[in-house]
Amino acid sequence: MPIVTHSEAWANGQVLRDIAKLSDIRLGEQRMLPVDEMRHRLDAILAGSAPLLV
Repeated sequence: MPIVTHSEAWANGQVLRDIAKLSDIRLGEQRMLPVDEMRHRLDAILAGSAPLLV
């Protein structure tokens, strides 16, 4: 599990809300992307990374 630390405080690196709080970053409202947009982004990531997997 990734951990983010600052002085004696720490946050789970998989929870952006906790990292933002630890870092004094205003995160704002979060929203889920539509499935089609997530699929499009995943396809782009896989297409870009495929040459590196050889």
